[in-house]
Amino acid sequence: MLWDKRKGQAQGGHTHDTSLSLFDRIKPYLYYRTARHVRVDIWQVGLTNRILQTGIIVAFIATVITSNSWAASERPLGVVNAWEDGGRYGFAPTLNRSSEYYSYCASPDHNYVYSSNYEYIMPECRNLQPEEIVTKGIGSISFTTSIIETYEYSWECGNQSAATRAKEASCGGAVVDRTNAGRQCSCATSQTYYVKGVEELQVAFEHSYFTSGSSRIDLSGVSNHKSCADTQGDKTCAEHPLSTTITYPNGTERTFQAAGDRLMRLRDHSD
Repeated sequence: MLWDKRKGQAQGGHTHDTSLSLFDRIKPYLYYRTARHVRVDIWQVGLTNRILQTGIIVAFIATVITSNSWAASERPLGVVNAWEDGGRYGFAPTLNRSSEYYSYCASPDHNYVYSSNYEYIMPECRNLQPEEIVTKGIGSISFTTSIIETYEYSWECGNQSAATRAKEASCGGAVVDRTNAGRQCSCATSQTYYVKGVEELQVAFEHSYFTSGSSRIDLSGVSNHKSCADTQGDKTCAEHPLSTTITYPNGTERTFQAAGDRLMRLRDHSD
C-alpha cells in the first residue's frame, strides 16, 4: 500500500486527518453563549418597569400571608354522639299530665291541610315512650312529633257477613277500591295524632375532633374531658379541651364548657 504525505491518504484505504492536535479536538467544547443586555435610558420606561416588579412582589407576599399557604394545614375530622337523656322514668311525669296541659292537643289552632292524604284536623295527643319517639342515627338524633296512622281493610266484594259489614263501616266515607276483576274490595283510612309532651325530652351529647397527623399536626380534643391545665394527675384530661357553642333556630346561643353539663331540653329552644 502506497502513502501520499501531502494528502495524508493511503491509496486504497481510509482518510486520516493527522494535522489536528489534541487541543484542537477539545476546543469546540469550550465555547459558550451569553446573552446581551440593553440599557434603556428612558426613565419613564424604567419607572413603569419598577412599579410592575414591585406590584408582583407585593401581590405574591400578600397571597402567601392571607392564604396561610406558608403553613402546614389540615381540616380536622369530627364525631358527634347524641342521645335522649332521662328514659322512661324521667318522662313519666309528662305522661301522667292531662292532654289539656298542652295547647296543641286537639286544638283548632294547629289545623293544617296539605292534601287529601295529609290532613291535620285537631289531632289528639297520645302517650308514647321515649324509645318510640327517638330515632338515633350516625351523627344525628331525631324526635317524632306527629304520626299519621293508616288502616287498610279488605274483604270479598258482595260478602254480607258480620265481619265484612264491620270493615265497611270502618271505612266511613273512604273510597272503596275494587281489584281482581271486581272480586276484592278494600279501603284505607288515616288518622293523625301528636306525641304528647315530646318537647319535655332532653338531649345529651358529646363530640370530639382529631387530625390524622400526616401533615405533622397531631391535635385531638373531646367535649367530656377537662383541660389538663385545670387538673392534676388526671390521665383522662385533654391537652386541647373542646368547648361547644350552639346556635338555636331562634337565634340564641349557648356555650357548653369542656366536661361541663351538656343537656338540652327541647322545650327551651323550640321556638
